[in-house]
Amino acid sequence: MEAKEQARIEIAALVKRLEADTQRSNHNEAQMGNSYILPLFAALGWSIQRPDEVMLEIHISNGFADYGFYVNSAPVFYLEIKRIKKLTIEDMKQSISYSYLKGVTWSVLTDFEELMVFNADWDTAKPSEAQFLIFKYTEFVEQLDDVWLLSKPAMQATPRLIDQKAERYGRKARREPITTTLFNDLTIWRRSLFNEIRGQKATLWAHDARKVDNAVQKFFDRLIFIRTIEDRGVDENYLKSLRRQLKTSDIFPSLLKLFRELDGVYNSNLFEQHDIDFMEVYDPGLMTEIIDGLYRPKGGYIEYNFSAIDADILGAVYEQYLSFKAQDPEAKIDIIKNRKRKSQGIYYTPKYIVRYIVQQTLGHLLAEGADHTSIRVLDPACGSGSFLIEAFDVLDKHYQRLHSDATPQERAAWRHHILMNNLYGVDLDEQAVEVTRLNLTLRATLEKGKLPFLTHIKHGNSLITDDVVAGERLGFNWHEKFPHIFDPLLTPNTPPVPKAA
Repeated sequence: MEAKEQARIEIAALVKRLEADTQRSNHNEAQMGNSYILPLFAALGWSIQRPDEVMLEIHISNGFADYGFYVNSAPVFYLEIKRIKKLTIEDMKQSISYSYLKGVTWSVLTDFEELMVFNADWDTAKPSEAQFLIFKYTEFVEQLDDVWLLSKPAMQATPRLIDQKAERYGRKARREPITTTLFNDLTIWRRSLFNEIRGQKATLWAHDARKVDNAVQKFFDRLIFIRTIEDRGVDENYLKSLRRQLKTSDIFPSLLKLFRELDGVYNSNLFEQHDIDFMEVYDPGLMTEIIDGLYRPKGGYIEYNFSAIDADILGAVYEQYLSFKAQDPEAKIDIIKNRKRKSQGIYYTPKYIVRYIVQQTLGHLLAEGADHTSIRVLDPACGSGSFLIEAFDVLDKHYQRLHSDATPQERAAWRHHILMNNLYGVDLDEQAVEVTRLNLTLRATLEKGKLPFLTHIKHGNSLITDDVVAGERLGFNWHEKFPHIFDPLLTPNTPPVPKAA
């Protein structure tokens, strides 16, 4: 029997069962999902038990869950499940926002009695204008051709059938992708802050463009970490409080004070004392523009939620961000590095490719019984850390499968162990090293507390042992940089491995 006709039979049976269910209004979201909504998508050809096709997505900040639907390891839409009730405007905004912040065009919201499909890239404050399809459950069979647009075969087509229909009706993307929006804002802010500090000709910083550029990088790394822990509910809303309580002229000095306080809390590379802690900013409006922009893009309708923005999105932004170097006539090394970066063809690797490669290597080793506590993963040209982030996720999920009863403290200790003992990275771009450290730190930060120093992510040229650029030695001597790898008598200072199998 043809797949669509088989789906028609299975969906008709689900509809009939719902109509006979006198308790359906009492079912919670999990019950509706397991009894009706996930079976609906199973009828549409999705293997709902396979995490490479349908994956539960947990929102760290508030605990509610969606499902991501994947083709070839790339997400094609996100599904948000609700208990049976009248779907609200807030439900719709929440669904659209989540998909947009994940960098995915299509968003599905349903309580089974009603199913809505939104174009998350549609540039509007009104969810009704972003709505592409809507069905009552009584229409699922009658309008199966449109419901089938959410099926696995339809999403596997090239181009996807839902995209083809959207093109015909003029309902394809109108809003800039989140990577473009974040990159544009970061580029403007970075240039403005660099020029602000470099313009202080009477200060020491005005004579060292590279030092200023690195300080600006550290500044934005810290702000993105703070915004992420705010949205995850790990810590308080520091930046919003500063913005509301202080005069604009007091914001930058207060930020530097906050960085020192957070160094005492999180104790990582991110907040250790740096050149930025000794610099000054005399343009107060610049700080308010940056802080406001990290909550909501200028002229945008959706607020940023950094707990929903994946590391691959931040990685894509940062790969573009790192390519932007201070184009100052005196900063010749930055111009050279920018040209070198282009000539070497340094590009961001899409997440679905990263996921496939890591699964075929690390995933296979773990499946064959490799010791997850001592296995080591090296990326000798780590960029923003996309491969190491995926390796972190694979190791973390493997631990969860082995130790489903682990306490939050044991899981936190395990994440720290991964960072300190399992992952190694090297990159020629020192700012890429900083971004990798940031992204890995964000991956492990689910609660407030001290974080490890990521000493295994290092700056250097991993291909040669001797290289000097502008008086700095960049050649990478592996025996010197990672002595504990080559000498079994030396061990890194790592936390104990939690909960032995």
